[in-house]
Amino acid sequence: MIAPSRVHASNLLILPPEIIQIIVDYLWPHETISLLIAVPKLANLVTDKQLRYRDRWGYTILHRAIDENAEAIVNLIGGRCAQDQVATCQGYTPLHLAISGDRNKIAKMLINAGFDLSAKDLGGQTPLHWACSQSGRNNNFAELVQLMLAKGADPSIVGRFQETLLHAILWADQKPNITVVQMVIDAGVDVNALDIDGFSPLWWSVTNGHEDAFELLLARGADPHIRTPHGTILHEAVANERENLVKRAVELGVDLSVRDHEAETALMVATCYGSDNVAQILRDADRCNPVVQTRASLE
Repeated sequence: MIAPSRVHASNLLILPPEIIQIIVDYLWPHETISLLIAVPKLANLVTDKQLRYRDRWGYTILHRAIDENAEAIVNLIGGRCAQDQVATCQGYTPLHLAISGDRNKIAKMLINAGFDLSAKDLGGQTPLHWACSQSGRNNNFAELVQLMLAKGADPSIVGRFQETLLHAILWADQKPNITVVQMVIDAGVDVNALDIDGFSPLWWSVTNGHEDAFELLLARGADPHIRTPHGTILHEAVANERENLVKRAVELGVDLSVRDHEAETALMVATCYGSDNVAQILRDADRCNPVVQTRASLE
């Protein structure tokens, strides 16, 4: 459907409401939203049944309004949609979609309208997970996290892969917003919770080189000695060439003799990767420990 001009669409206002509703019955949600953007007054004539209607992707008129960043239309119909919480085929509620699209004003509208803060997408993630995962992008997401927590969002919900809010934050490549990390810890998220692969938030801070988050987690009780099938955080720091974090792991007393699922110590991994500086740090840290060996010393 070609987007109607404001002048032509406004001519619909002379028709009886019943006729307008019949016309909307024959439109897809994206076509209806084009009509409503042209003439916002028509939003009051859209029925509740029409607001619940989903297209082949599961999108409703409200989803399409969010896609178009049509704040005025969301303001008109959002409150009417709050109880039904219609989700797309991927489980995205309008609030999920607003957060993922960086529609922060709309997200605040939906939160204040009473949209479900515990609704899960097919990955088991709530809108709070989504806001946390993107919180490193800009401070708008930090405001959304704060607002959702203040409105009663449950910070203990984990996703399909047992990821907590801390995992959601630290999985991301971008530098995490430390204020948000602090916020979710204060909300009661376990700093030592393990995801489905057995990795803690501290592990992921090492993987992605989030040094500030690493120190904050330690200060709030994260255990640097947790072991996984892939070894310790020292193995992970070595594998990702995080020299500063290798030094910190050594300072924290992480056991250099621990072997990963390939029976390798952190020093063996460093030698294998050709990380000479890291290997030297480990040798200097454990000159007197005969258990820690390089691959070469075993051959």
